[in-house]
Amino acid sequence: MSSAASFRFLHSGNFDLGGVPDGMFEMPSHLRDFVLDASWQAANNVFRTAIENRVDFVLLVGNLVHEFARGPRGAVFLRDRCDELQAAGIDVCLHDHGQGAWWSDWCAFPDNVHIVGSRTPDTVISSGSGDVIARIRSGERAATPADQGFRIAVFADDFSANGHDVRCDYAAVAGNAGPHSFASTGACSRAAGTPQARRPSPTGPRGCLIVHVSSGSQIDVEMIETDMMRWVTEHVVPDAPEPLEGVESLLLERARALQESAGQALLIVNWQIEGPCVSSGELWKPRVRDGLLQRLRNEFGHQETFVWSQSLGIGEPGAAARTWAGENALALNFLEIVENHPHRDRFERAHQAELEQLRSLGVGLPPAGEQWLGEILCNAEQIGLSLLKM
Repeated sequence: MSSAASFRFLHSGNFDLGGVPDGMFEMPSHLRDFVLDASWQAANNVFRTAIENRVDFVLLVGNLVHEFARGPRGAVFLRDRCDELQAAGIDVCLHDHGQGAWWSDWCAFPDNVHIVGSRTPDTVISSGSGDVIARIRSGERAATPADQGFRIAVFADDFSANGHDVRCDYAAVAGNAGPHSFASTGACSRAAGTPQARRPSPTGPRGCLIVHVSSGSQIDVEMIETDMMRWVTEHVVPDAPEPLEGVESLLLERARALQESAGQALLIVNWQIEGPCVSSGELWKPRVRDGLLQRLRNEFGHQETFVWSQSLGIGEPGAAARTWAGENALALNFLEIVENHPHRDRFERAHQAELEQLRSLGVGLPPAGEQWLGEILCNAEQIGLSLLKM
């Protein structure tokens, strides 16, 4: 259904305000308040993003406040943020998500807040001229073919198998599921996830979605980062055997790069040292690894931009290479990537000998027990790492 005019809205939710992050082995005292307030600050970033981007409305789907924190702090926080949106002329659509209006026990929400639920009528969003630009309903209610405006259906969970009528232009899903689409309807469907991760996996930034809708209902979705803390698993694989001092330098260099790219987020880093240097007996000594970890914490864990090193582990020597041994297809796919790499000439000049060995490997693998096979696989592994750095 074509919309009367172009518009944009913010899709977010799953704030889980008051929830405590899982997966931190220890809570350093100087970071405790920052970590405990991360979900609140990330949610605040969502509302600020809505105002800065001058969206027409905000759609919040999923659990907003942790079940053990549904008290005055959560209710007042949401009310105050909705007051700010009202002052900016922005409507807010809250999906019921089975929670009920628990906040009514503590405070009343402003008039710009609309509840979307299975027993509530459609929420109609109009432009300044009075034209209907969007109609929002719970996915549990069937769509009406005569509905005017851009149709948005809201679902409390993964709706791919729930049997509901999903005729809509955009489907907003609660939870951390990935994007879905319906070929039969052409609907664009997204799960915004959470603005602040609470567990180490999956890694990567979290945020909210800005959905741009043209007058012809063409959709463009943009993710804006909002998280205040982020888990990172960092693999350090030297290209050649390194002494302990060299490994330490590599760790510090990588930590410095992480710090420069962190932005506002606190990074919780789990380090993994792999490759030929793992054969060194020094790295297998707990006191040596503890010393490296403490050096990382002293250097980067107490600055304005925090990179807190949570753990430091080592992998088995050549483990990644042995994984390649029984996978001809992987070797051939990798070779194809090399052949089509935009910097192929420069890459081939740097790794001519290794590439010749890899091509031999792709033609036919010899028995895994032959000694030189491991050397070729290690070279292939190093080529892969070099390719990723280019």
